[in-house]
Amino acid sequence: MSSDTIFFSYSRDDSEFVLTLAKNLRQSGANIWLDQMDIKPGTRWDKSVETALENSTTLLVILSKKSVESTNVMDEVSFALEENKTVVPVLLEECDIPFRLRRLQFADFSKDQDRGLKTLAEALHLTVSETFRLTDSTMKPFSDTDQVSQPNNGKNEEIVVKRVEKEGQTIYSDTSSQSQVTPIQSNSSKNRAIILSVSGVLILGIFTFFMKEKIFPNKDLIAWELALDKDSIEEYRFYLRTNPTGLYQLAARDSIDSIEKKENDLADSKAWNKADSINTVAALEKYLKEFNQGKSETKAKEKIKILIESGEKILEDNEVWDRVKVSSLVDDLASYVINDSILGQHKLEALALINEVGNEGWLFCGRIVGVEISNRVLELIWRDSSDISNAMIPAIGDILVVKQAFRTHRRVGAIEAEDRTGRFVIIDKKVLLLETELRNNALFVKVRYD
Repeated sequence: MSSDTIFFSYSRDDSEFVLTLAKNLRQSGANIWLDQMDIKPGTRWDKSVETALENSTTLLVILSKKSVESTNVMDEVSFALEENKTVVPVLLEECDIPFRLRRLQFADFSKDQDRGLKTLAEALHLTVSETFRLTDSTMKPFSDTDQVSQPNNGKNEEIVVKRVEKEGQTIYSDTSSQSQVTPIQSNSSKNRAIILSVSGVLILGIFTFFMKEKIFPNKDLIAWELALDKDSIEEYRFYLRTNPTGLYQLAARDSIDSIEKKENDLADSKAWNKADSINTVAALEKYLKEFNQGKSETKAKEKIKILIESGEKILEDNEVWDRVKVSSLVDDLASYVINDSILGQHKLEALALINEVGNEGWLFCGRIVGVEISNRVLELIWRDSSDISNAMIPAIGDILVVKQAFRTHRRVGAIEAEDRTGRFVIIDKKVLLLETELRNNALFVKVRYD
């Protein structure tokens, strides 16, 4: 088989099956990568997994009820598919196979282990000898094929022997030369006892070697897997305290940092939402104090600046209004209404007050020609909620500025204004238009003025 790496993607709940399959594949000659077997002590757990996944050419995904619900497993599958890596699904148990994997050939271990091994060998393109070694496995921690040292014509050469029980005899098959070794027989009961004794010790030693993980469990790995299962700061810290020289110290600290960052980000978001909804300088400054360099620090500072500027404008507006209200002059009140440099929170109050002060009288405004007015003696300078131009005909509610001094009249007759009041409107003073009257093409307006 080539040196291409096979990356194992799986759920921690399936570790027993995965470790067994990984060891059998590696023994058969396949180049596999498994986090529990290949991450070196002191290295970053997440970085090691990421690097191995990027460098692998094949992803072997173990499908089970737990793994198809795992975000990490599905992320690894998505990455492999997007990078055009070979993806080989292994069905460990009946589960809801993701749609994107259903069209791929998968090895089914849920019903027939032998058939699953053969299908897996084909999918991984194992060589004949690799396939033989894999499919000859019984999916125990290692296969029943053992390596032992046997004397061979006076030379200490290692030969591969396979035990076959037949009618109470042990026959050894030399799989390295594919030749049958005749049953071991001795006329001497002493030699037979020695051979049986050596064979028993050898078998016990091999069994102990391959079962050492079950006989002598890796306490560090078990503690780490428990911490991973709980996935909490308390569990990772417990692992660090109880396993001060453990292989997963760095990974535990990385996990703690990751969880703390998520919790801090969540608290940051909640605090910002609260400060933003209150929208006061005090609330925003409290957020900045609690979350120095928080995610919304820039937004908070911008809103504080706006609020401060708004507060200053409110103060300025109130000061101007207080002066205008005291004067109670039409010109001052009208000037407040048209002043765009202040907030103008009191415009409605100003317009209402104009109607209570000053004088009233009729003035000739100009002559209407088409849709415009000529001979204009009053200039339109403000209309509520509307852009204005000199071509517009004045209307009720407009603020006008006097361009030519005239005496005012008390009424408008059939063709002109009548009954002079004896009072003049002063040039450049502002007036409020109250009524309009049209006589032929002459426009007369009733105004409130000082």
